[in-house]
Amino acid sequence: MASLSEMWIGQVYEIVRLARERKLIADSDFFEALAHDFRLLRVPMEKHEIAQDRSLMASVPMSRTPAREGDVDYRYDKKDPLRAHVMPTGISQRGSMQWLAIDISAALSQRWIERRDLSDRVLQLLRA
Repeated sequence: MASLSEMWIGQVYEIVRLARERKLIADSDFFEALAHDFRLLRVPMEKHEIAQDRSLMASVPMSRTPAREGDVDYRYDKKDPLRAHVMPTGISQRGSMQWLAIDISAALSQRWIERRDLSDRVLQLLRA
């Protein structure tokens, strides 16, 4: 289930990116928010980096989610060639894959993004 969902994210991200680049879909706050959520997921999934990490001014303290006894916190530094970020995953109450994304543009906030919600939003966009 996880592999198929991650493949779906990567493929739909490319469709959204192309539609945005070629202006195939009219710009709107709804479309921009959707594109942003796909970017927040695609970069960590395919590059193992935090999306938009170029804008980080300092290293970011990280910890395992959920935390376990004896865990050692580490720092994510965009200058470290060995840096890596693996997003926490889970199953939503609706039975869909979800990922805990870090949003640098929102003051390093974290939020769960559900695959089914993204799918619903893509369908809503296509119906418009």
